[in-house]
Amino acid sequence: MDCKNYAMKLEKKLIDEFKENFFEKVGYYPTVLTRVQIDGDVYVPVLPLSRLKDYFDPFLPEPFGFKLMLDARSRVRELVELRNIYCHIARLMGYSFSTIAKSLGKDHTTIIHNVESFRDLLDTDDAFRQKYSTILSHIKQQYESSVMANIDQVQHESEPAVLSGLLPVQDQAHQHHQC
Repeated sequence: MDCKNYAMKLEKKLIDEFKENFFEKVGYYPTVLTRVQIDGDVYVPVLPLSRLKDYFDPFLPEPFGFKLMLDARSRVRELVELRNIYCHIARLMGYSFSTIAKSLGKDHTTIIHNVESFRDLLDTDDAFRQKYSTILSHIKQQYESSVMANIDQVQHESEPAVLSGLLPVQDQAHQHHQC
């Protein structure tokens, strides 16, 4: 088995395990926002971080009458929670800690802490889970991909059903002949 096929099978297995564990802990299957395109042997994220940041604009707090940006040096709880969610989603999309850190003007260790804090809050805080769900719904509504319109129907299916709409047309044809 070549490296690319192995990576795709491993990714599918890990995603399926994650979805089942998530369902056991939270009670519903998570929505997959995006996956990656394969360009040769390089994974290319479908959604740039700058665009992901834009999806957070409606949720940014305005504690002193002006909007705090996601990359602000503030520790206002609302903003910190939004950064935790942003970092988690960016990691799910395949971005490295250092790439996410650059997008926020932070150090990569800060991003590691944000992702760990996200997991802790998701496990313990109902209001945080609701905020996360609201943001996911917002991103889902705003994202133009035709896959997003069908994602609710394929939530319980394996990831290749979701991925097929995100792969370039020539890759889809090639993918069908390999099976």
